[in-house]
Amino acid sequence: MTYRIVILPSARNELAALAVDMRKRVDVPIMSLATNLRPPGVKVIRGHKGLCRDRVVIVRIGHRREVYRGL
Repeated sequence: MTYRIVILPSARNELAALAVDMRKRVDVPIMSLATNLRPPGVKVIRGHKGLCRDRVVIVRIGHRREVYRGL
């Protein structure tokens, strides 16, 4: 099964603004979610055995020290 990855326009613009090497480091894990939506470390929903959180919303892309400002 494959999933559709939707990246908000604002995040798409921030991805395009990254340096090429950094863009590749970010793009590969994002696109891999289309085939493996539950990578290692995904959280199981408490009280529902076998169910995991599936929603992935990419809002901002940037350095960790900057992306959480203003949210």
